[in-house]
Amino acid sequence: MLVSALVRSVLLYGALALAGVGLIALRVIGLRCGRARSTSPVIPSATARGSRWPAIRHALARWSPLLAVIGGLAGVWFVKTHSTEIVIVTDGAGGAPQAVRDYQIGGTVAYALAPGQHDDHSTLFDRTWVVNRSARAVRVETVQYGGFFPTNDPVAIPPGTAGIFFDIDHIGPTDPPPDHVEDEVNLGIAFREWLTWD
Repeated sequence: MLVSALVRSVLLYGALALAGVGLIALRVIGLRCGRARSTSPVIPSATARGSRWPAIRHALARWSPLLAVIGGLAGVWFVKTHSTEIVIVTDGAGGAPQAVRDYQIGGTVAYALAPGQHDDHSTLFDRTWVVNRSARAVRVETVQYGGFFPTNDPVAIPPGTAGIFFDIDHIGPTDPPPDHVEDEVNLGIAFREWLTWD
């Protein structure tokens, strides 16, 4: 399912909020049960005939916070591990390319790869697909700051094909990478990937 970045964020943070509400409810129920045990006299158990609805309602009230925590954490895990960022380039007004960031949630991403591209990146890292649906070729340039590694040649993505990258930091000729960046992790090297066109 292809969704916008906003929908992905709503799913991710909604699942996180569900888990948080479940944790708060578990804490509140735990405090109430602790107070009730310490102040109430021992009453013998009794059974009553009639509707099962009160028993079902009691079971739901007891187990729903735990199910909310489990469901919320499972939702966060699913959205984080089964979503792939896809930058789709199409023809905009006047024939100039325009790009939109979307996310594929669940399923597999399958586009025809540009010449020289292979789907061999490690699944331990998030990957960003660039899908060129425009009438002109686009390219991704890797800009290196510091370090001693040789720089890569730009990767051309012809119309109707796609490429796989670790991230796309800048999009379009009007959004070039800066001249320098802060080294936030003290490695002495940083990279920015720039999707652009002529």
